[in-house]
Amino acid sequence: MGIKNFKYWGQPYSTIIAGADVYSNNPFKDVSDKNTWYYQYVASASNNGIISGYPDRTFKPNQQVNRIEGLKMLMEHTFMRIDKYTAVLLTGDKPFNDLDTNAWYYPYVVYAADMGIAGPSEGGEYYGLFGPGEGLTRGSLSEMIYQTLKADESGKKPTVIGQEG
Repeated sequence: MGIKNFKYWGQPYSTIIAGADVYSNNPFKDVSDKNTWYYQYVASASNNGIISGYPDRTFKPNQQVNRIEGLKMLMEHTFMRIDKYTAVLLTGDKPFNDLDTNAWYYPYVVYAADMGIAGPSEGGEYYGLFGPGEGLTRGSLSEMIYQTLKADESGKKPTVIGQEG
């Protein structure tokens, strides 16, 4: 939630509603203690549409984030608005061999691959694997954030995503 001030993709940071005090209702039943260090971040991310949790209204704060969950949160936080795009591969090829083209996460991965934000999983580079269900290390997340900042600074526009409608 601390990433801000994106030049090309982003809205001004002031449009993000920060702070736990603005929440009249707790967004998740397993994130109820306002004194935990992560409460404000989870509540802010939920209120801003960055995270939605699980169907049972839980967030599972102690569960490891996988690569696709981390990528989705990053894309949503940087206002890349993947929900307004549909993946259209110019070559007809998938960027990674282990992707399901019908999966909800497919546009996120295609966009991130095209923008240079996310590459193969650790150990998957020789096989062309993204590893959507693999755990996301702090190092991998740091790399994604860094590549997002670089792509934003460059003003690069996506080449394989076409806006719907």
